[in-house]
Amino acid sequence: MNWSFSTILDLVFGAPGFPQIQIYLLRHGQTQANVHEVDHREVGDCNVFQTAIGHKQSEDAGRSIGPGFLRSSLVYYAPYKRHHQALDCVLRGAGIARSELLFCREEDLVRERDIGYDDYWEQEDLQARHGLFYYRLANGGEAPSDCCMRVGLFLPSLIREIRRQQPKGVLIVTSGMFIACFVKRFFHLTVDQFHNLGHPHNGDIVKIAPKHMLQSPLFTTKRWGVVGLRTLSEAAPA
Repeated sequence: MNWSFSTILDLVFGAPGFPQIQIYLLRHGQTQANVHEVDHREVGDCNVFQTAIGHKQSEDAGRSIGPGFLRSSLVYYAPYKRHHQALDCVLRGAGIARSELLFCREEDLVRERDIGYDDYWEQEDLQARHGLFYYRLANGGEAPSDCCMRVGLFLPSLIREIRRQQPKGVLIVTSGMFIACFVKRFFHLTVDQFHNLGHPHNGDIVKIAPKHMLQSPLFTTKRWGVVGLRTLSEAAPA
């Protein structure tokens, strides 16, 4: 039977007495590439660092999330340098050490869309022509559809840890495209709905939780909702 992740969470956490789990998806802070200080083709996308502004954005996110949530949640972070830095800043902002976390794991499946080794911006017309969701970036890059498949590979592992640890929540420190793809898979969005999503700002937190806990969720299922997403009219440059 092909159940959705949200349906499986209903089964795992739907019984009386189980916690009201929340999932926070955090985009890293501003990076050197975001402000054109470095070119990913020269340094490698995995080696792009946050800027000083990016550190502050991630620290602010940590203060917003709070130590109580972090101590009782599963924490995953992508393997790139900027995601390592973002998590360190989140913990500093929350005022806790990594050793205080219930669970903390680097996870390569939650990394950014692989952008390949050619110029990203020169491919904008091709992405528009063929559809953002379907267009695979040249010379080693991924399409968002590929990133969605990685979300599907990640979810069974996440479900096992949720059942094993019974956490209060989940934090995933990742990048904008992975956030959009995670939401698409969780809420079974159409490709048109996906195309209407804007890129999260640096330091944005997208929150998935039981919908009665949320104010004006953008998408919902029978039990779950999501807030913190931006539409195209609200989006910032990637």
